[in-house]
Amino acid sequence: MGNAFPGFLIAMLRKGHNKVELSPEELRRLAQWIDCNAIFYGLNLPEDQARLLQGERLPMPQLQ
Repeated sequence: MGNAFPGFLIAMLRKGHNKVELSPEELRRLAQWIDCNAIFYGLNLPEDQARLLQGERLPMPQLQ
């Protein structure tokens, strides 16, 4: 696993935040999604990613 497992979100979910119970497989999948920068890189264009890095707020991408 990458860096997600020691992270805040994973630790919170392991403790059962709001009674959420994830199986080991679900927890692994969530950690992989986080490790792949799925949260940050929801925008695929390099120009949009650069704007995010500058702190600009961008709308979520349209679902296709």
